[in-house]
Amino acid sequence: VEKVKAFSGDPSQLAACDRFFLDLIRLPDHPNLVTALLLKEDFKPMATSFETSLRNYIRVCEAILNSSALKSFFRRVLTIGNYINSGSYAGNAAGFRLKDLCKLVELRSCVGSNGMGAHLSLLDFVVKGALEKDPGTLFFVEELAGIEQAHRLDFDSIQKAVSEFETNLRNVKSLLAEKELPLLRKQVGQFISESENDVQRLKTHIKEIIELSTKMARWFCENPRTFNLSDCLHLFCKLCQDVTAAKQTVQKVMK
Repeated sequence: VEKVKAFSGDPSQLAACDRFFLDLIRLPDHPNLVTALLLKEDFKPMATSFETSLRNYIRVCEAILNSSALKSFFRRVLTIGNYINSGSYAGNAAGFRLKDLCKLVELRSCVGSNGMGAHLSLLDFVVKGALEKDPGTLFFVEELAGIEQAHRLDFDSIQKAVSEFETNLRNVKSLLAEKELPLLRKQVGQFISESENDVQRLKTHIKEIIELSTKMARWFCENPRTFNLSDCLHLFCKLCQDVTAAKQTVQKVMK
């Protein structure tokens, strides 16, 4: 910066990037102008991407809570589990923990014992029964479309980024209020007003997700203080993948 400031020769002899830099630093309050313009350039596409991701995240969480097909699937899992465990302390369970869903693909039959000559998992049997008696039970996989993207979302990073954007917007707004900066106001005045609305909308989505996390923890009888919504969505994403694979396996051996 000091070298460019000290330049006293013919600007036309400078490289294009150096001429731009020289013109830029001659503008009044150029550091704040650059900061504001970078914010204007980065914020809108980022906010649009965040809102799309957060809306999908909310939709998937609400689908998990409200899906009647998923409830039917859980009832079928519980019934078969109680049948397998009949006569033991676990044979009359009123429910099961979310983490127990992982065991559905781990427990497998002996070769040939199912009459189909295959190592079928407990999940395969659940899916087979659903296909034969109530195919709609498996519709929750379609209802949770978008869970692949949702479970990959780094919610904490989005929260942090939105907070940083809000702080930067507040700083630029304060600068415009404190100083006479007509060029800066012309460049970013309308952007600041529109972006404040965007930030508030994103914060509303974030608040809704935090509330959904507590609601889901209680719905699944988990401790809200230790419940991890990202882990929960990962589990349901894996369940959807496993059910889809089990459906293909069962349909293949039933032919």
